[in-house]
Amino acid sequence: MRISTRAFHESAIEAMNRQQARLAQTQNQIATGLRFSSPADDPVAAVQAAGIERELSAQDQYRRNANLVSIRLSYEEAALADIGSLVQRARELAVQGNNSVLDSRSRQMLATEIRGIRNELMAVANRRDPAGEYLFAGLASLTQPFADVNGSVIYSGADSSRTVQISAERSVSDGHSGARVFEQIPAGNGNFSVSAAPTNNGTGYASAGAVIDPATWTGSDYQIDFVAADSWQVSDAAGTIVASGSYTPGSAIGFDGAEIEINGQPAAGDSFEIAGAGSVSAFVALDDLATALEDPLPDSAALARATTAITRSIAQLDELVDNTLTVRAEVGVRLSAAQLAEDSQAQRGVDLEQGLSRIRDLDYAAAVSHMNQQLLTLQAAQQSYTRMTQLSLFNYL
Repeated sequence: MRISTRAFHESAIEAMNRQQARLAQTQNQIATGLRFSSPADDPVAAVQAAGIERELSAQDQYRRNANLVSIRLSYEEAALADIGSLVQRARELAVQGNNSVLDSRSRQMLATEIRGIRNELMAVANRRDPAGEYLFAGLASLTQPFADVNGSVIYSGADSSRTVQISAERSVSDGHSGARVFEQIPAGNGNFSVSAAPTNNGTGYASAGAVIDPATWTGSDYQIDFVAADSWQVSDAAGTIVASGSYTPGSAIGFDGAEIEINGQPAAGDSFEIAGAGSVSAFVALDDLATALEDPLPDSAALARATTAITRSIAQLDELVDNTLTVRAEVGVRLSAAQLAEDSQAQRGVDLEQGLSRIRDLDYAAAVSHMNQQLLTLQAAQQSYTRMTQLSLFNYL
């Protein structure tokens, strides 16, 4: 088979160009540290690397989300701890004030401190996180949740909280709404609240009461009426008498699964109202306590009414403490989940980076050895071509 001089030159040059291209590709790999610079270099590895990079991006976002949730929940937990301390102090003052030997001035001083606690609680309720968002505004995190309007606290936040995705499988709320923390406190002892009628003339005062048989408790409103100084009856919201009996100071009055203890000596015509299931604002609870301490006590009947009111407030503060502890427990669970997710995402990110490195990163030792081999091959081809071009019939004539 005859090969023309032109075909020989073209074939040799094309072969050297291919070798130079492969050498240039190897040199580029060494310079960048990557096995491939475009999908055309290694389509399968490029697809695998793109998938890992997408997952890495998602994992990094989940990790940032978990970190932000952890920070916000940590601030909420600190705020809840402050709430618990404030409410506990208010309860101590209530117990101190529920003493018949205190004079009006001492009670007024306690009421002043209670109102100060109420203002401090308002400040905590409007506390912000490091990003400037309100902790207890729910989804309306840029809206101040609580405002004092003519002595009444108004909640302007949302009732639901923001949910953040911290992994592909789990999302958590990054806080609680102000309604959940401050507005939805179970009334009285958690089942009902007891108050003395403002017209009571006797010295009888009521305990906070309790539900002893949840199966028969209706959750409705009731009223205890003293038809005589030593005789009582209980009627429901429809006016139907559900229980009656003789009064003995300190003995329990039972009806429909509930019991209330009354002490002192009620007068004929005195009554006590039992308000069924409901909720009370923390701010209203503190206002009611302060008002009960501020009310003048011109006689023993007024003292008895105030004692019933303060006793109710103590039970209400206990419910507020329990509610705060419940919310703190929820925050603890969420915070643990967020921190675990953050650690998990960080470890997952390390594993993905290692996998990506195995696919994408260059083995320098093998690449340098391969480059030297390619270089020797190219040099040999160049030298061979040089010698072949010198072969001519004219050299031998």
